[in-house]
Amino acid sequence: MKKKFYTLIFLIFCSAASICQPQAYHWYFGNHGGLDFSSGSAVAVNNSAMSTDEGCSSISDASGNLLFYTNGADVYNFLHQLMPNGTGLLGHISSTQSSLIVQKPGTTDHFYIFTSDAGAYLDPPNIGVHFSEVDMNLNSGSGDVIAATKNTVLLNTAAEKLCATRHANGSDIWVLAHGWNDSTFYAYIVTSTGVNVIPDSSVIGSVHNGSDDNTIGQMKFSPQGDKLALAVRIAGFFELFDFNNATGAVSNSILLQIPQFLTAYGLEFSPDGSSLYVSTDSFNSLYQYDLSSGNPTAIINSLITVGTISGGAGSLQLAPDGKIYMAHYIGTNGNQYLGRINFPNILGNGCNFVNNAVNLGTGKSYFGLPNFISSYFLFTGISENKTLNYFSVYYDHLNNSLKINFDHVDRNSAIAIRLIDLNGKEILHETVVKVNSEIILNELKTGIYIFEAENREFNFNRKIFIYR
Repeated sequence: MKKKFYTLIFLIFCSAASICQPQAYHWYFGNHGGLDFSSGSAVAVNNSAMSTDEGCSSISDASGNLLFYTNGADVYNFLHQLMPNGTGLLGHISSTQSSLIVQKPGTTDHFYIFTSDAGAYLDPPNIGVHFSEVDMNLNSGSGDVIAATKNTVLLNTAAEKLCATRHANGSDIWVLAHGWNDSTFYAYIVTSTGVNVIPDSSVIGSVHNGSDDNTIGQMKFSPQGDKLALAVRIAGFFELFDFNNATGAVSNSILLQIPQFLTAYGLEFSPDGSSLYVSTDSFNSLYQYDLSSGNPTAIINSLITVGTISGGAGSLQLAPDGKIYMAHYIGTNGNQYLGRINFPNILGNGCNFVNNAVNLGTGKSYFGLPNFISSYFLFTGISENKTLNYFSVYYDHLNNSLKINFDHVDRNSAIAIRLIDLNGKEILHETVVKVNSEIILNELKTGIYIFEAENREFNFNRKIFIYR
């Protein structure tokens, strides 16, 4: 059984082996909708220049500053202006996952935008998956799409599915697409030298064909990168797989069929990877599967309903605050609200789905939310460097406590623990000597705090996000 506490750590110093969340702080989606997570919680912003029915992606730098965003056709910079060469990308505003932004490993200023065309209602119906490169040094530092690599073809026909996770080597990125009229997953590796246009492929699971609407539906990696799930809309089912992030291989298909006809669309994994949430708009319902057993029969039989949705159910997306947000569409002008699963690691109704959780102000949501590399939401205690891989700290939301483990540290040397808010005020100062310690916290406001641990062997500093 996986541990049921949230590991919400933000590194002060990020290395190639670490995983940081600030790249996902800024969300732009729907009809000029937006959210800013840089304060530690979701704050609506209404400065978006973009409108999209479904797919979109946005990216911030390692300090959480917005860089650019896209609907798969047009690219907008942090000034909310079209990049000069940022139109005519071969995604589509009506593609489920029209776009996905991946930073080029080893750089801070080069990014790839992967695009997937809409499969339904278009003529021609499907022109597949492409990528374009953005250089943030161009256009006086506000970025431009490099003409020479714009709309480089990867796959001629495809489902409306794009997702990404970090490679097992800690630096490269896997980007996954799914073919059309076949059961093939196409895995591309993004490295410091570019995009590997010859994919690693896996033939497994259902054949995606029939109605053009069967191209529709999200595909997601778990934050840990070991699981993969997808939705096939009109066929009305979800599939769950294992993923090997060292080889790119997809294996062990499990068919997840809701016991009545439905149209499948959105899905997302819990932060700890123990649950899968799926949305349907046939019955306006949100469902949860318990994945913790690893047993296919037990997973299938674990299905429960955890929420009722107003309007058509859309995308689900894990956020930097450890919560899962849902787009749901009402009427022709979109929806002023997003739904939210407040405690997604918890099984059953304790996950606490709220239908109208976030007011978007003048912005509106349709079916889509931004598409990110799933590894941005891997909330684990990651060491600052290899010499500190014996120390970890976790925030346990259920018990409102810090869990501290320092195996292999000199046990005769007490560790001084401090928690400091961003104004420099010391909130907590204790000494711990037990290998596995728990510090109960007083009532704290949701936000980012500085965690410090020190003894004669080491000094450990982290930003830690605590939410109530």
